[in-house]
Amino acid sequence: MSKRISILSGTRDELGGVELGIVNVYARDEKPGGLSGQLVLEGGDQIIGIGDKLRLGGKKFRLLEIEAHRTGAHVFHFEDMAEVPVSDPAKSSASPIPPVSAAALESHLKKITPDILGLLGGGRFEITAWKTSSTDSMTTEWNGMQSGPSTHVMQVAVFSSEAHDATECTLRRDTIRYDPHEIYRQEVSAFWRVADKSAHVFARGEGEQPISEIWASDLPGPVLALIRNLPSAAK
Repeated sequence: MSKRISILSGTRDELGGVELGIVNVYARDEKPGGLSGQLVLEGGDQIIGIGDKLRLGGKKFRLLEIEAHRTGAHVFHFEDMAEVPVSDPAKSSASPIPPVSAAALESHLKKITPDILGLLGGGRFEITAWKTSSTDSMTTEWNGMQSGPSTHVMQVAVFSSEAHDATECTLRRDTIRYDPHEIYRQEVSAFWRVADKSAHVFARGEGEQPISEIWASDLPGPVLALIRNLPSAAK
């Protein structure tokens, strides 16, 4: 049975474990018969309309419907056609975790970062500080309507001089709003790298609901075990 995935335009989301966004939703001459949107991917953008198919993360998806949202944005409903199974379950797959708030998950990932880097690089990595930046953004639809603000907090690890030059960690927490008084979604992501070894996770929770799964690409088993071992205080 096919699975239905819904994505709201103007937000960061994922499909098949691949992060993306959808913007500029309107009726185009090159996509007759209804609305279409601009799919924003790391490797480039493409226009997608109802009935179009795309392959992401080893899976095939079809856009079934574009539905107007009360905020002025649009919900894109995709069908997971389940025709191409992912060969490695560790790639672009969802892993359950004990329910946890976005803030607690972010704190947990920050705490276990030295251990994750140690698993990737086979050594000890001392973090001397974290550089934190916070920004707000508004979402602008094609008709000029604005909604928000969404808040984006980025934390970048600073290492001791003994750390390898190619060592890095970035944590990010996004609070998506279309109304100043309502949280639409909370997202947490993290990226770790030691030389040519890296790991990345992405998680989201609707509204203020707890997060109960993470999405990972090429995540080593021991790293996944560390992430899932949430302390009771964080759950």
